[in-house]
Amino acid sequence: MTASGGFFPVSVRWLHLRVKKRVSSFRITKAMKPIIKKIIVGVVILATIGVGYGIYLWNKPHRDVTKEDAITISATQLVADFTTNEANANARYLNKT
Repeated sequence: MTASGGFFPVSVRWLHLRVKKRVSSFRITKAMKPIIKKIIVGVVILATIGVGYGIYLWNKPHRDVTKEDAITISATQLVADFTTNEANANARYLNKT
């Protein structure tokens, strides 16, 4: 410790406080206010659209698999179809009941 009671000399502590004061003195000018308002309005509009789309997807009815026709196939045939031509088998069997 120094004679002034701190770890740094008085001049260094004064410099630190002065730099801290400069960094925190950010001011919004009159020219920036319309731009900031437009940005805030845009963010609010995008958030509203996003929430609305999320609510739409949340309430979207699910598909009723009990009313769909079932595919009847053996496991060996299913494996054979996927090993021979995977793209064709994906088109045939994916999202089917």
